[in-house]
Amino acid sequence: MDDALRRRLDTVAALLAGCFLVLLALGLQFATLYTVGLLLVGVFVWTVGGEYVGALYYAR
Repeated sequence: MDDALRRRLDTVAALLAGCFLVLLALGLQFATLYTVGLLLVGVFVWTVGGEYVGALYYAR
């Protein structure tokens, strides 16, 4: 992956992690465990999918 894109993805991942920690600190008042689970699965799929798409792009 290109460095600028990698930094952008790292920034977005850090923001998502920050939001998750804030929700956790609030005692999950505004987010159910189901929502947090979906968020974590989404971030995981997005990260793995992004790596896969990047690898395919550079392999061609």
